[in-house]
Amino acid sequence: MIEGLSCLDIRRGQLDASRVFSQEKDLWIADHRPFTFVKHPLVSAAMVLETFMEAARMLYPTCACEEFARCGSWT
Repeated sequence: MIEGLSCLDIRRGQLDASRVFSQEKDLWIADHRPFTFVKHPLVSAAMVLETFMEAARMLYPTCACEEFARCGSWT
């Protein structure tokens, strides 16, 4: 989910990341705007969790989550 980093300070535990959504790149985006009065498409909770996990992996690269390590999702 994370596309760009503008700041990564592991010592201070600071990460500034960005992600720009577009209809050309994110084909699912049209399906995530269920109502016309919703100005921007909705981002699912799973996508939010994935972004937090990516950020944690960047800030703490030597740490591993036991559950993911067991199933081989993160290498």
